[in-house]
Amino acid sequence: MPRGAVPALRRQHMRLKIVAAARGEAEIYGPQLPGVPGRGMIRTPATWLFLGANILMWVVLEAAGGSEDTRVLLRFGAKFGPQIADGEYWRLFVPIFLHIGFFHLLTNSIGLLIFGRIVEGAFGSLNFAAIYLLSGVFGNIASYAAGPTIGAGASGAIFGIVGAYAAYLLLNRSTLGQVGRSSFTGLGILIVINLIFGFSIGGVDNWAHLGGLASGFLIALPLTPRTRDVPDESQVVASLRYVRPVLVQAPKRRWVEIVALSAVAIGLMVWSVGRDYPYPTPGSLAQSLLADAAELLDEDRFLEAQRKVGEAMRIDPGPDAVGILYLIRGLALAEEGQYRPAEQSLRIALRFGLSADNEARALTALDELGVVR
Repeated sequence: MPRGAVPALRRQHMRLKIVAAARGEAEIYGPQLPGVPGRGMIRTPATWLFLGANILMWVVLEAAGGSEDTRVLLRFGAKFGPQIADGEYWRLFVPIFLHIGFFHLLTNSIGLLIFGRIVEGAFGSLNFAAIYLLSGVFGNIASYAAGPTIGAGASGAIFGIVGAYAAYLLLNRSTLGQVGRSSFTGLGILIVINLIFGFSIGGVDNWAHLGGLASGFLIALPLTPRTRDVPDESQVVASLRYVRPVLVQAPKRRWVEIVALSAVAIGLMVWSVGRDYPYPTPGSLAQSLLADAAELLDEDRFLEAQRKVGEAMRIDPGPDAVGILYLIRGLALAEEGQYRPAEQSLRIALRFGLSADNEARALTALDELGVVR
């Protein structure tokens, strides 16, 4: 080894650090492979902080009456279009930390632990937190624009960090090689499967998923750390040809720019959606749930219909909901062969008042039970 080779390597690496500092870039670190933690990926405080906040809020909801209770969710800040349109804009942020039931919390927690640690390790805690929270808000805006439903969950934020990981793989594809291409393809397949699954079953807010995914990808583009080759000081050789890939984080000013632009975009989108929002009242949402219950009733799915009526009663406990609830109970009892209690429930349903179709259903059931009107 020629004399002075190692000091020359160190001087060249130091020059790279000085140039990076002049550009406002973070300390150089690495090497990295997609999804494989290296130096800089071990400590992920923001991921664990968000996970703890989600669990804590779920415990609070359960203690307040149940995380699946609509009244509790609305009281603690669940997304609800009419109230957002009336100025409760905090309902676009708070739902990121609310979850409806333990399974909802569990699935989102798994996604956060898997992708959160990868993205935070690569992007840094500050950039990761910005992507997670802003994607969650943009996802809720997309859901808000799609309809006046009640919603909660970190799914939009998690799809946002998945989109950020996709941006990282895409922008560093030349360095990551086949491993990066395989990871990008696998990630795309995973996203498509999740979206198809969401559209194929009820109760999944795919608009929040799509909004979070798209915004996370776009926000991550300027924040993505880029791979750079630097001289490898560990290689004691006669020349400076040996290099190793490292990641260089985006300069801090980009974080400020992205947060500022996102805040402006959020304000414009909320104003644009709310300007012509239909402003349905809670009563109209309850009527929508009752209409869903009537469809389930046509299919003799009594238990699911009863749940829909229960949700409607929590929002607007009017006589219509009570009548349908007794109608469902009467029809279910008749199916089970409990004719006397079925007759009583059907008569109570008629006293509360039913729509023409449901009244005909109740009268037909009474006739089949052999009851004289």
